[in-house]
Amino acid sequence: MSKFLGERRLLVKKISMSKESDLKVVGFCNWVIKYGLYLLAFLTPLFFLPFNTNILELNKQLLLVVFALILLIAWIGKMIAEGSMEMKKSWLNIGLALFSLSYLVSSILSKNLYQSLVGSGGVISESFFSLCALLIVFFVAVNNIKSRQEIFNAIFVLVCSGLLVGLFGALQLAGKFLLPWDFAKNVSFNTIGSVNSLEIFLASLLVLTMVLFVENDVVRWRQFFYGIAAAFFLIM
Repeated sequence: MSKFLGERRLLVKKISMSKESDLKVVGFCNWVIKYGLYLLAFLTPLFFLPFNTNILELNKQLLLVVFALILLIAWIGKMIAEGSMEMKKSWLNIGLALFSLSYLVSSILSKNLYQSLVGSGGVISESFFSLCALLIVFFVAVNNIKSRQEIFNAIFVLVCSGLLVGLFGALQLAGKFLLPWDFAKNVSFNTIGSVNSLEIFLASLLVLTMVLFVENDVVRWRQFFYGIAAAFFLIM
């Protein structure tokens, strides 16, 4: 009898340790997902590398793919640790699935299969591979962001990045070149793309910051910050 009770206590202890370990894994995966999304939102507008001919688009796509894989692995690890593989149900999921399927068929039937699936030259962001990376980031965000505050935090990080992008673009247009590379010593160079692309990006942030400036759920100091940011984007 005592042997049976001892084995039972040992089993309960092992189960308890297993659950505790799973909770730690879930917590770590949640941390990777949350701060991975924040970091992606901050880096994407700013990121480029001077080591290849396609300075902006290719490098931003590589950044997106790397983060998409990290986020996907963290999400899968979280679901395994929790013992459930669930996704939020939405009609949007069906629409995205149908769109992805049609995009895949179109890519397969394309005359340039490699360019359509993976991308090459100046056509990278329109590839099926890039679409998959965007969908992964979207589904990870939708299924793991649990509160409005986390959404507000992600937007705050994006606006901070946008301010740096706008400031750098303004200095470039003024002929104040901060970077040593030859391609950067051009008034039209910025970390978004063309000057028109930069203006569209900043205009979208202008609308976003104006909305958040009057949003009651935003803390007071961030409202003040968004007001200043909106004024900057308007001037730009």
